[in-house]
Amino acid sequence: MSTVLRTTKECRSVYRDILQGHSFVSERGFYIKHYNESDLGYLENAYQNSADEATSMGFMSKKEKLDFLEKEDYWSKDEEDEYITATFSVNDASAHYEKLVIPEQKAAFEKIMEEQRKKLEKIGKTRNELVEPTVESYCDKIINELYVLRALYKDPELTKPAFSQEEFDDLSYRELGDVVRTYNKSIGQFTEINIKKIAVNSFFLNAFLMSDNDPVKFYGKSVLEMTIYQMNLFSRGKFYKSILTEGSEPPSEYYDDEINGITNLVSWFDAEHGKIMGKRQAQQSKMKQSSGKRRRR
Repeated sequence: MSTVLRTTKECRSVYRDILQGHSFVSERGFYIKHYNESDLGYLENAYQNSADEATSMGFMSKKEKLDFLEKEDYWSKDEEDEYITATFSVNDASAHYEKLVIPEQKAAFEKIMEEQRKKLEKIGKTRNELVEPTVESYCDKIINELYVLRALYKDPELTKPAFSQEEFDDLSYRELGDVVRTYNKSIGQFTEINIKKIAVNSFFLNAFLMSDNDPVKFYGKSVLEMTIYQMNLFSRGKFYKSILTEGSEPPSEYYDDEINGITNLVSWFDAEHGKIMGKRQAQQSKMKQSSGKRRRR
């Protein structure tokens, strides 16, 4: 489950990782690289190569397999729709859970989540026995492991891989699981909501407002060199700057509230954006009405 940032101190720690382009996991001694567009392009190419390999081995695509199973009356479209619905329910519940703060609410919602997870596990077990393996699942396994392998380093300069391909392949199932969990826990800090929370902090906004929307002034690098997290944070900064230039400022007490201040700031920016868009739509509607009256004269 993703990490939820709640305080300025927590936001500043993750912000530091975004700025330096990697995270350090002290208990494992890993430096985890934050990917840029070039890295993602490499992985996309590797995925396509894996897909070609899977096809040559005789695997069907997921669509081909589902069509075949439906035709042979093994797995119906209604059953697939039920599986998709159950998957969405679990994902939506997890996203909602992360937003909860009150312990009693979280405890109550955990029961709902557990029921939804059990339902998905039951449907998923039957489905996977029929559908898997497919081209997509074959590729996902290879790419997910490659995604982790190419992100782990022994040094902050990201020049010494933590594992060679051979060493990674020789990891036991348990060891591999531990490595993947370490990686997932680390990147779980960089969710969209956490990026928003970092961006509303004065330590970020004050610096961003002096950068003239120029990534070179802010990060010291061009857009093509920026990591995905750096790009997301920069885009969020531009968005929040556009709101502030409309003339409104968030209540100062939010910055002094260590418990709920960050969450309230995100909500304030979201609400202000809604107000701005509402005003613009009203103005556009008024202009259209005025234009229509002139044409009828």
